[in-house]
Amino acid sequence: MTKEEAAQKPVELDAKKAEIKQWYEDLAEALKALGPDAHFQSPEGLVFLVEETNGKWVNFDKLKYVRTKKDDEKRGELSKKRAQELGYDVK
Repeated sequence: MTKEEAAQKPVELDAKKAEIKQWYEDLAEALKALGPDAHFQSPEGLVFLVEETNGKWVNFDKLKYVRTKKDDEKRGELSKKRAQELGYDVK
């Protein structure tokens, strides 16, 4: 990447800032509505689990989700074993 290309990147990202902020707000709202320990499976077969985050010294969003791995990923944050324990059929 040239310096000119690198200098253009912050400009492009700044233009997306409102969209990204809205994405995070929408995600937080959905996770709050689902609540901790909620779980579901996507049409593609990925299993999602809502978890409470914890941090002593840093403020984190209260809820997050973890999911099983996609085909092109080495591993997901949610293990296949845990997804199966939740009752999902995972390949």
